[in-house]
Amino acid sequence: AQAAAYARALKLDPEPLVYAPWGGGAVLRFSRDDILDRLFHQGYRKSADAPQLDLFMDSAGTSLANAVALALGRRDTAEAVASLQKLYRIEPGHPRLGGLERLVEVTRSLDLPVADPERALADLREEILPLAEDLLGKDSRQYLVPLWRRLDDALVGQPFDPQRPELHRSYIAAGMLDWQGVIVIIEAEPGWRSQPLLLQRHAAACERLQRPT
Repeated sequence: AQAAAYARALKLDPEPLVYAPWGGGAVLRFSRDDILDRLFHQGYRKSADAPQLDLFMDSAGTSLANAVALALGRRDTAEAVASLQKLYRIEPGHPRLGGLERLVEVTRSLDLPVADPERALADLREEILPLAEDLLGKDSRQYLVPLWRRLDDALVGQPFDPQRPELHRSYIAAGMLDWQGVIVIIEAEPGWRSQPLLLQRHAAACERLQRPT
């Protein structure tokens, strides 16, 4: 309640917060007391149309958020973690904090084996890829390549399955924009000429490499 009063005194706008459990399900509660629980589900941020940036509230947090993003784009996990910890202290309500934290968390798990390639691919496509593109911009591809490679390692020896066509190394290579890799992987697949989707991927890779013949 004191934090809420402080946020209102700073002319911050309230916004509802929703906390969903990992894997989906009912919205999480923090207290059996309804009033207290509502306080947990209320956030505050500076108005988007605020005309003047505040040196303390905007510049420091924004600079640190940019530093985290820059370090992630350079694949410098140690620097990203250090800048993220500073951001926690200086501006724990920064709007990019949660997304950057998730991207840092992912980089720290790169050395772990992929237990479920299908789930890992879904997470990469549906959550991590759009988040990286939004927060890292042009550096997102460099950030994402090791994640694609980790999936590629998990799919070594996995034959093409028309029922699950995305769980094939040719799809992963295309995600990395490795068009020569797409061609090599597909041509190593027995009977690839009889699989329409592999033919499409092969043709798309050849087109990217300007090999129409």
